[in-house]
Amino acid sequence: MTFTVPEVPTGRYSIGFCDDPCEHGYAGWLAWATITIVHTEEEGRLLASLGRMDRQAWKLRGDLRRAERASEDLRDEAAALGEDVRERTLSARAAGTRIAALEAVDTPARESRPLIPGWAAGMLAAAIIAAAVIARRRRSDVFVVPNTVPDDLVERDHAGV
Repeated sequence: MTFTVPEVPTGRYSIGFCDDPCEHGYAGWLAWATITIVHTEEEGRLLASLGRMDRQAWKLRGDLRRAERASEDLRDEAAALGEDVRERTLSARAAGTRIAALEAVDTPARESRPLIPGWAAGMLAAAIIAAAVIARRRRSDVFVVPNTVPDDLVERDHAGV
């Protein structure tokens, strides 16, 4: 396909074309295209560079939108985790307060109560003293040591003495 480019300023133009002599008008334009018109090679290089930069900027905008969505998701997750941490901290503080209150209630009872009550200690001491006295009396009555050894306990020489 050939055509004559009119004298227009440098830029990007959309063109539509159809078959000759556009017999199928009901189909509308059969094709669309864009064309860039430049007047010098330097303009062509600069416009090509500008096009690459436009595509790169478009890609970066997409990356930025995805990063913003990810950042928002992370912020929501961080807020949820922060709330969870706050709840657990409050729960731990409440548990610590309950433990301290229980220890405060239990501590005076433990401190005011001796390990062995006085009456039990007195009875134990009396029983030990009574057992010692009884054991001493029995020992003195039962175990009398004689001054001499009886004859039946003396060993004899069995050889005929």
